[in-house]
Amino acid sequence: MDKRRGAQGQSRAHLDWIAGYRPRHLDEATWAAVKPFVASCADRLALDGGAAALRVARVLARLAAWALHEGLPLDVEVVLDPDTVERFIASGLGHERSRATYRSELRRVGPLL
Repeated sequence: MDKRRGAQGQSRAHLDWIAGYRPRHLDEATWAAVKPFVASCADRLALDGGAAALRVARVLARLAAWALHEGLPLDVEVVLDPDTVERFIASGLGHERSRATYRSELRRVGPLL
């Protein structure tokens, strides 16, 4: 099997970008811990590495890092639960102006995962 293809033979090239991606706001150790979760979500969403994909990856990485710090398992059903997302928005982002953007992105991708 070509390593650039998944189990069903679909192209995995859309994930090449995430191998070299690292959010600026996360240290290496935290990124190493949450990268499998973010990469799995990126795969399921078929993110292509464009500007919108990078925004989603950044939001997911920040949410996952917060969840890890809160002691939550990095499971899509737990991390992207609407109540968890609201807790993250309220306590994980504080008074940042980007709260509405984060909420919007997470509400959009949550049901897709």
